[in-house]
Amino acid sequence: FVLGAVLMHSIYAGTNGCLRPIVGVPGNDSFYHVKMAAMMPQVGLLREFPWLQFCYFTDEGQSFISHHYGFHVLLSPFVQLSHWLTGDYLPGGRWAICTFFGLMLVLLDRLLVAARMPWRWLWLPVFVLLPFQFFTRHAFIRAIAPSLVLMMLILLLMFRRRPVWTALAIAAYVLLYMGGVIFGPLLVGAYVFAIVISSQDRRAAFRLALWGAVGWTVGVLAHPYRDGMWGFLKLQVFGTGLSPDIPVGQEWKPYNDLWWFAQMSGVVLGVWAAAVLARLRLGKPANAEELALLLINVVFFVLTLKARRFIEYWPMFCGLSAAY
Repeated sequence: FVLGAVLMHSIYAGTNGCLRPIVGVPGNDSFYHVKMAAMMPQVGLLREFPWLQFCYFTDEGQSFISHHYGFHVLLSPFVQLSHWLTGDYLPGGRWAICTFFGLMLVLLDRLLVAARMPWRWLWLPVFVLLPFQFFTRHAFIRAIAPSLVLMMLILLLMFRRRPVWTALAIAAYVLLYMGGVIFGPLLVGAYVFAIVISSQDRRAAFRLALWGAVGWTVGVLAHPYRDGMWGFLKLQVFGTGLSPDIPVGQEWKPYNDLWWFAQMSGVVLGVWAAAVLARLRLGKPANAEELALLLINVVFFVLTLKARRFIEYWPMFCGLSAAY
């Protein structure tokens, strides 16, 4: 945890040494999320968003859908404490992301322990050498880090065959970030499929799928913005995301230079390729965990080639797939 938190702290600090409140936060969205978390105790859950009454989204009506409301709930104690100590909300956003990034490394370690992996500390240098855009994306005050933390927690609980706890984690993920509506079933589906084709305990696969569906349903039904969820996801993911009909931000565009992308991702791609070749030489059938991580890695790699924003997730799954 300390390694992860200090690493993210050093990214914020840069060459300035000790962080001070005047450093600020990176990116435009960071200010939105900090402000929403700061406002939450006073305004609660917004149903309209008058500050952007003329934007593209209001073509669908004035109803406001906060797909990050759970993230704002998590962020709120950090920014309130920061305001009380420093008079500024922004340092609290950095403290929160450092905390979530530390938790990410804890989950990485636990996933390596779950596989009884020898010399697991040797994977830390591989983590530090992930593509630099993985780290710069995680430095934004956004739901990226806690989203990845919950995905890794879901994987850990599934690999340890804890279906009820998996259901609770999936429900929490949907409430934290509406992307969990899509990513939660993706993770469970990949693992259930891997169990079935690896001829392991299919009864366990059915039980996991059932509990995963229960957790997902509870998360959706408990979501305060559930009435507009499907329309929003359609607009967010396809209308302005994967198949936009309007100009969109750079994060939804593919990498123009694949050679540059390959160089940036060279370490983790090289390690993964070497691991696959070594695994093939062993000749032993792959277990469900290996197959699931391989499938998840491929899916997020394809998404990353489609939209560069998924660089915030894919390198972690690529590294885990290599390790397993």
